[in-house]
Amino acid sequence: MFSEITKIKSIYFILLLLFINVLAHYLPFERISLSPDDYSRLIKPQLGFQNFIFGPSDRPLHFFLVDLQNYYVKDNPYYGFLINIVCNSFLLFIIWKFLELFYEKKEEIFFISLIFILLFNKVEIYHTPIYSINVLAAILYLLSIYFFIKGIRLNSIFLFLFSIIFYLLGIFLYEIGFFIVLIFLYLL
Repeated sequence: MFSEITKIKSIYFILLLLFINVLAHYLPFERISLSPDDYSRLIKPQLGFQNFIFGPSDRPLHFFLVDLQNYYVKDNPYYGFLINIVCNSFLLFIIWKFLELFYEKKEEIFFISLIFILLFNKVEIYHTPIYSINVLAAILYLLSIYFFIKGIRLNSIFLFLFSIIFYLLGIFLYEIGFFIVLIFLYLL
C-alpha cells in the first residue's frame, strides 16, 4: 500500500512540475518562433538531407535531426513549439527518474526538479525548437549516467551497454557530454 501511495504522489508531483514548466517557460505564447535570430538553419529553404551527407561532420546526428526537423516543421512555429514541449517534458521525466536514484522522498525530488525548471540560465532552450536537439542531448547523457549507475548497483552488463549506447548517441548529437567519462571513472 505504501508503494501505491508513493507512486500516486510521484504522478501528482510530475504533473504539477509539467504545469509549472509550461506556465514558467511557454506563456505567453507570443514566444513561439522557429529559431533565434542567430540560428537561421530552420528558416532557410529546404536543404534536404544532402546537407547532412555533405555538411559538417563534427555533429552528424545533430545535423541530421535539424534537417529532419526542417523537413517536417518547415515554417510552422506551432509544430516546433509542440516538439519543444514534448522534448522538455520528457527531459523532466528523465530528471525525475534520475533523482530517484539518490532520493527516496518524493517531496525532495519535486523541489530539486522545480529548481531545475526555474533556472534562469536555461530559459533560451525553452523558446525555440532548434534547441530541442540540445534538450535531446541532455536526455541522452542523463540516460547514459542513469544506466551506468543502475549497472553498477545491479552488476548488469546490459545496463552498461545501454549506458554506452546513450553516451555515443549523445556524443554524435552534441559533444558537450564528453566529460561524462570522468564521472564514470569516478563512480567505478
